Amino acid sequence: MMEQRTFSVEFGEVMPQGSWVYVWVDTTTKLVAYIGATAFEPELRARIHMTHPDPRMGRVKNEVPESEHRSFIVRAFSVPDATNRAHVKSALQQSLVRGEELPEGHAGAFAAQIIDLLRSESTVR
Repeated sequence: MMEQRTFSVEFGEVMPQGSWVYVWVDTTTKLVAYIGATAFEPELRARIHMTHPDPRMGRVKNEVPESEHRSFIVRAFSVPDATNRAHVKSALQQSLVRGEELPEGHAGAFAAQIIDLLRSESTVR
């Protein structure tokens, strides 16, 4: 079966169609290097993170030390429509980076599912 995708480009701008959060994990240390959220395909966002000269766009390249000399596994998770991806990103950062408790509500519950999956697969320490 042939895969097909349809998307819109309006007045020179690609219109995003999704809602994703993603976790960059260093393959050697199993430590979280970066957590992000996007409306675009996570593979595209990862490429932009590593290649864009603007530090606001190329965040991993500019914020993660020696990122161009390290290997990462990027786990991306589609965020349900009823859940705010920025809140999920924040919840993941609270737990995985700062070691704090997850917040109540949809974002915290969804983040907990992601963390359980990552830990059950030994993706993160």
